[in-house]
Amino acid sequence: MLKSIVKRIELILPVIGIIVLFYLLKSIGIEDIANAMSEVDPSMFAISALMVFIRKPIGAYKWYLLTRFQDFDIPYSK
Repeated sequence: MLKSIVKRIELILPVIGIIVLFYLLKSIGIEDIANAMSEVDPSMFAISALMVFIRKPIGAYKWYLLTRFQDFDIPYSK
C-alpha cells in the first residue's frame, strides 16, 4: 500500500514541476529571463555552478556517515 502511494507521488511530482516551470516561464516571460541571464557575470556563474557540484557529493557523504553511525542500512540501488 505504502509503496503504491510512493510510486504515484514519484510520477506526479515531476509533472507538477513541469507545470510550475511552464507557468513561471509564461508569467515572467522568456525574453525577461534571457535579459537577466545575459547580465550574469560568467565567472561568478561558473564559480556558483562549481560550488553546487562540489556540495552534492559532500552532502551525500554526510548522510552516508550519519546513517552508518546510526547502524541504518540503506541500499543505494533500486
